Amino acid sequence: MAIPEQQYEPSEWSITTDDPILTPEPSEVGGPCHESDWRKAWDETNPWPGNAYMIIEKDTGRALTLRNGELLLAELESGSQKVAQTMHNTWLCCEHNNYWGFQNKATGRYLGHDGGSSMRVDAVRIQAWEMFVARPVPGGGYQLLMPHYWHTLQVIALYNGGKHLTRRMHGGIVWVVRRV
Repeated sequence: MAIPEQQYEPSEWSITTDDPILTPEPSEVGGPCHESDWRKAWDETNPWPGNAYMIIEKDTGRALTLRNGELLLAELESGSQKVAQTMHNTWLCCEHNNYWGFQNKATGRYLGHDGGSSMRVDAVRIQAWEMFVARPVPGGGYQLLMPHYWHTLQVIALYNGGKHLTRRMHGGIVWVVRRV
């Protein structure tokens, strides 16, 4: 059974106006956007498998570093002298079961937790205790979250006067990842 076509009379249903459509000039909205502008920022700051990064605490500028087997946040500037990026503060982003893992370039070991609340760099492969989710936060940077059983994500936070890392339900650090 055919549906009869409705007749449409433009003069009955259309509204016209002599007002111009206000479209801002490119200079009013920051100028033209080129792919290279946004891609560079995304590529350098978004953790993605196959790339190496320094993981830096946004508030203090300290880098996640492995020193003598101890995981700590190390200053990137010492007075007027900048500390160089090294294998000990460089992390290869890897993928496992749609989670990210971070492998220390100096040791080949993965960042993870110890089964409790402490963080360590000990595992030779990514398993449940070495999996991360990087969640963007307003204003830039990421929270690093880890699965806690099958039902919860916990954030990476500081304890012991900001010298060591832990995982807990809230109060995490905002991290900046810098591609190296």
